[in-house]
Amino acid sequence: MSRDKDEDYMLVRDVPAFILKETGVKVSPEAVYLWIRKGGLNYMGKPIMLKHIRRVGKKYVTKRWVLDFISKK
Repeated sequence: MSRDKDEDYMLVRDVPAFILKETGVKVSPEAVYLWIRKGGLNYMGKPIMLKHIRRVGKKYVTKRWVLDFISKK
């Protein structure tokens, strides 16, 4: 069974480069860590969190989680 490429995990530090490639918007690594810890406000003013997992002391996200977060923001 092949896995969907959107389900491949990437380190949180690689998220800004992914967002730049997908949307053309520059995002700092600090902003991504804030999205995980405190969340960001969506268009209605409600906080939304970037979904992540932690393995061996590192935080990982999937492309799908990042794109879902951006689309809700």
